[in-house]
Amino acid sequence: MDRQVASYGARAVLHTLREAASAKEYGDSVDQLPAEFWQLTGPGSGRLETRRVGT
Repeated sequence: MDRQVASYGARAVLHTLREAASAKEYGDSVDQLPAEFWQLTGPGSGRLETRRVGT
């Protein structure tokens, strides 16, 4: 699987989690992910955004 397909799939999972969980549950879950995933947690604009732990 290439990086673009993997990024799309991971972003879809995170988007679904964001819709299904409360803001606190989502934040707590994402804060436990390795730094490589932080950039996938930004808005679904297609643009990657860096996310810091605890924000």
